[in-house]
Amino acid sequence: MKTFEFRPHVHGRSKSKIILIMKICTFILLVFNLGLSASGYSQQKKVTLDFKNATSKEFFAEIQKQTGYCFIFNTNQGEQIGEITISVRDKSVQEVMEEILRPTGFSYTFQNDIIVITPKMAEPEKNILTGLVFDENKQPLPGVTVLVKGSSNGVTTNTKGEFSIKLQEKDTLVFSFIGMESVTLPYTGQKTVTITLKSSKKELEEVVVTGYQVIEKRKLTSAVVSVKGSDVLDPINTSIDQMLQGKIPGLQAINQSGTPGVAPKIRIRGSSSISGSREPVWVVDGVILSDPIPLTPEEINSMDNVNLIGNAISFLNPEDIDRIDILKDASATALYGVRAANGVIVITTKRGQSGPPRVNFSTNLSVVARPNYSIMKQMNSRDRIEVSEEMQEKALHFNKYDPSEIGYEGALRDLWERRITYQEFNQQVKKLKEMNTDWYDLLFHTSFTQSYNLSVSGGSDRVNYYISAGYNDQKGVAKPEKYTRYNALAKVDVNLYPNLKIGADISSARVKSKRTHSSVDLYQYAYETSRAIPAYNEDGSDYFYTTKEGLKNTAKDYYSPDIKFNIFHELDHSGYESTTSNTSMNFHLDWKLFSMFNWHTQFNLTTTHTNEQEWVDEQSTYAQSKRLLAYGVKEPDTKLASNYYTDTELPMGGILNEKDYRGQSYQLTSSLSYFQTFQKHEVNAIAGIEINSRKMDGKTETNYGYLRERGHKFAKIVLENYSKYRNTVAENYPAITDTKDNKVSFYGAFTYTFDNRYSFNFNIRADGSNQFGKDISTRFLPIWSISGRWNAHEELFLQNVKWLEVLAVRGSFGIQGNVNEEQVPDMILTMGGMDNISEEYSSTLYKVPNDHLKWEKTQSYNLGINLVVLKGLLDVTLEGYKKTGKNMIVTKEITSTNGASRVAINRGSLRNKGWELSVGLKPLNRKDYGISLSFNTSKVYNKVTNADKEQHTTYTNYVNGSVITNGKPVNTFYSYQFDKLDANGYPTFKNYNEQYLEDGDGHKKGDFIISSYDEAYARAFVAMGSREPDLSGGLSADFRYKRFSLSSTFAFNLGHKVRLNNLYVANQTLPYPQQNMSTEYVNRWRKPGDEDRTNIPRLSDDALRISEWNDAYMKVYPQDLKYPVAASLWEMYNYSDLRTVSSSFLRCTNLSLNYRFPEEWCKRLFLNSLNLGFSVSNLFVIKDKALKGRDPEQISLGARSIPPQQTYSMRLSLNF
Repeated sequence: MKTFEFRPHVHGRSKSKIILIMKICTFILLVFNLGLSASGYSQQKKVTLDFKNATSKEFFAEIQKQTGYCFIFNTNQGEQIGEITISVRDKSVQEVMEEILRPTGFSYTFQNDIIVITPKMAEPEKNILTGLVFDENKQPLPGVTVLVKGSSNGVTTNTKGEFSIKLQEKDTLVFSFIGMESVTLPYTGQKTVTITLKSSKKELEEVVVTGYQVIEKRKLTSAVVSVKGSDVLDPINTSIDQMLQGKIPGLQAINQSGTPGVAPKIRIRGSSSISGSREPVWVVDGVILSDPIPLTPEEINSMDNVNLIGNAISFLNPEDIDRIDILKDASATALYGVRAANGVIVITTKRGQSGPPRVNFSTNLSVVARPNYSIMKQMNSRDRIEVSEEMQEKALHFNKYDPSEIGYEGALRDLWERRITYQEFNQQVKKLKEMNTDWYDLLFHTSFTQSYNLSVSGGSDRVNYYISAGYNDQKGVAKPEKYTRYNALAKVDVNLYPNLKIGADISSARVKSKRTHSSVDLYQYAYETSRAIPAYNEDGSDYFYTTKEGLKNTAKDYYSPDIKFNIFHELDHSGYESTTSNTSMNFHLDWKLFSMFNWHTQFNLTTTHTNEQEWVDEQSTYAQSKRLLAYGVKEPDTKLASNYYTDTELPMGGILNEKDYRGQSYQLTSSLSYFQTFQKHEVNAIAGIEINSRKMDGKTETNYGYLRERGHKFAKIVLENYSKYRNTVAENYPAITDTKDNKVSFYGAFTYTFDNRYSFNFNIRADGSNQFGKDISTRFLPIWSISGRWNAHEELFLQNVKWLEVLAVRGSFGIQGNVNEEQVPDMILTMGGMDNISEEYSSTLYKVPNDHLKWEKTQSYNLGINLVVLKGLLDVTLEGYKKTGKNMIVTKEITSTNGASRVAINRGSLRNKGWELSVGLKPLNRKDYGISLSFNTSKVYNKVTNADKEQHTTYTNYVNGSVITNGKPVNTFYSYQFDKLDANGYPTFKNYNEQYLEDGDGHKKGDFIISSYDEAYARAFVAMGSREPDLSGGLSADFRYKRFSLSSTFAFNLGHKVRLNNLYVANQTLPYPQQNMSTEYVNRWRKPGDEDRTNIPRLSDDALRISEWNDAYMKVYPQDLKYPVAASLWEMYNYSDLRTVSSSFLRCTNLSLNYRFPEEWCKRLFLNSLNLGFSVSNLFVIKDKALKGRDPEQISLGARSIPPQQTYSMRLSLNF
């Protein structure tokens, strides 16, 4: 082996350079080593310290004082280090710094005599996944839940959609967000990911909201239907309850009127009370609402009464609604106790979500068509004048007075008194026949409605907010009508700590309405007023006609001018206005205790104020009729007309009726919930207490002598001079309302789920009220329910059925409750008039005490099945139920020796049973186009099983449907049994006679068939059916193509009846010249033999009155009865089965076309989205031709109500 030796050869010059370089390097190394030595020496300097709760600034200053070191740190670092407590002696600076900074997350470095405080450098962790979550528009999604499947390990995305989570190998992540389809991602060690969540229409299918709990749909054992607020919005209705018609199976919404602000009748699974309210409970964000004014159950339930003020939900802006949950069976409603027998409607309003501010603006502009004569089936001028001509030919006379200065009768009188010639008479008649005054055009107009809504929402990881404002201005088609609503809402939610959340909501609403005086129904006036009567004179002034004779005294030859009427004059001198305000403050706290408990507390305070003013001034015909003198006519001398001073009800001025109600309520709810999972077992429980209190103060008064045009003052009227006026004032003293309703309730719920297949639920609530405080045993009523669910699709034998998504069966049984707030166990007296002898006010026993009066109860059964196949292609839900009401409060007749004739007792019972079906079908669902169809229907069988036959009834109760009869549905009404027209054209009726007409088996001619009014009613009347539908539902069809969508909705109500408008005016025979008539009269009986071709009676001046007849005397009229069942035969004809028809209908409630503008266009306008829509409401209705032009939902004339009209709308919504 060879060895090589390397020896460098260095020249002299190069050698000197190398030596110089070596010297420099040696010097640098020496300096460096000295620095290291100095640094090491510095760290070894000793300090003696003794601090307790010192600040970092004080601590560092002391070290600097002892060692001369300077510190570099910022204020935030000093605050994060916190207070310092240390006691050391002769310890090195290094040891002291390490001891102090070890728990703080900070470190330090020495740089000569300077100590720099720096954050510790975190060691890189393994298995950390970071990422971003976007929506379909590439916008970051804050608040997305990122959860490790099968564990509690999870995080949420921040405002930028970012997240970071520590994982283990083989973990699986689930990304979920409300309204989005969940995404599952297996973890394979990747460092970053980007996730896109797509919109989902299954949001409402995931959970239901009951007001006390949020329940996953897969565990739901109750009958609950959920809809989005946006899915029920329509442009014309002002309140959410009006929008529900045809959209919810089992819910009937009867929209009796198109008048702005009117509340509909709502029924859930039939009528569940005999005498109590049949309306459901409204709950908004967990707060139980009450009506703004006290209404009796009779006013609420009556199908002839319209609630013009609105109900508990009328204040809410529909644009603020996020979702609606309708609770129907005992399991769903049990936690609401005694208020829930009629069902519960839970509304959840929108809240803020984390993210940048989002501004939403929407406006609805609508045009409402006025009513017209095209479908009214009323006579034109020619037909009406021909009736007057026939009356003249047959020499028929008015039975009260002769209003013959107008119309055909007026022209005829002028001819008889030779004020005009025969030729002029014919010319006037020709003019009258061609007049055709269009009252619908004069009194109604095509109205314009506008609404604007603005909302701002957003937030951060700690604070979310939602603020909205709304304005709705709806002018009615009747010219004086106007409805205006202002809304404001603000919500703030704050996450104080990860486990503690608080929130505050405040909302305010103000509603103003303007309508006609209750004596003026414009729709009725246009319908009933002759078109041969002008509205104006030829010079443009108002045309007046006589409605009441002037005061007269023939003995003294005193005659005052007649009292005349013009509809426009009456509108100028009368009116109605109401203002209602509502303010609600809501505070809530959610505290998560450990990982399984959550404490929720909520407090709400709500105040309402309603003021109604209805007035007539002294120029109105209404006031003149009360006065007995035309406006401007002086009071007569007592010697000429003393009857004026005894009979006038209003000597001077007009009348002001005023109602003022102020309500205040509070609700405190506190609950503790528990949730835990044990492998395949899942337990959910809740227990809580709720305290409710509502106080209502009000005053109702009628003020006479109102001088509106003279500064809203009142005339001073000497009561002694006017006897009838004095009695009127005495009987109309102010009424004070002072009520307080307190309730305390305890409730609890327990749900157990095994392996997502079987769920069991138990609910209980006990309500105590000051209404039932006399008998301790009735003070608290326990309401409970038990229910279960089987998710059959989770069974092993069905898991391989790929086309099956959901197959679930559920059932429930429980007790529901109801309370009639009008019925209390106490004795109630009412103050009467002044007793002339004792000169003291008398009192009348209004309600007899009943210490044992208690709550109404309803036993409820429910069975339901839900089927979803082919990824939502078909979704079917079928429900069956039975509800048996017991302890229903009814009125029992008692002897007058008790001081009153009736007492409230728990004796009644009724039954509701039925079924509900909803079907959803999506036959086509592609990215750019799709078709979605839905259908729902429900049938209810309502029957009274015990009505207490000892109730007091009259024939009026049978006619209007207020009588309660065993075996019949609630709201069943009755009709007289029309037989035929006799040979003279008069109506006859079956079973009208109360005596045998000929001898027979065991009786003789003239013997009485009946012996009481009850027997007379049972014989004369026949049940026509209910005024409420028993089969209802709706259907919708949605078509989507790219950016266009076409939607249509229909609603139907079947199985109920309604009366046609009256042919004859009460207490009147012949039509007055100013009165119009139905076109049915064109086919009236005119001559013998016509009875074979028509059932419309003849024109007659015979009143055909029915008087009570004592069989000891001769009859005054042939039609008199011992037990009268009507006032006249004409009234019997109006209310006969001949005049009763089906009111079933199918209505196209809405047809809409919408366009979503491209994102590129929106970006140019700095918008996120822009939508434009056009729609038509009440496009058409399919109904029975026998209705003769009447809308099937229209109630009787005289209620200041207008049937639903066709409406054209445009909606614009944008977001930025």
